[in-house]
Amino acid sequence: MKDTQEFFTLGVTKPTMFDVQNYLNHLGTRLMQVPDIIKTVERHFKNIKNLKLDRFGKKVLSFEEFQTEEVKKDMALLELVEDICDLRRSDLGSSAKRQVY
Repeated sequence: MKDTQEFFTLGVTKPTMFDVQNYLNHLGTRLMQVPDIIKTVERHFKNIKNLKLDRFGKKVLSFEEFQTEEVKKDMALLELVEDICDLRRSDLGSSAKRQVY
């Protein structure tokens, strides 16, 4: 089974505010400065930017989601595979009908 990091990288799901806050809570940021915390979180999720934290670095205020080129390529490949599967299903259905007749 894939872990959440792979899902975020592939673009299957986008991180929610809860996901980012949960990662921040488990990060253990007592000795880190706020800019370092922001860089660490953005590097972990790879598809968020402009992360805003409170002045203590404990609460996520906002962030923006974006798609990297790698995610766009993966999404295009996924759509292609789905199209191929649909074509195979339709071919299998038509050949099954031919065998019945």
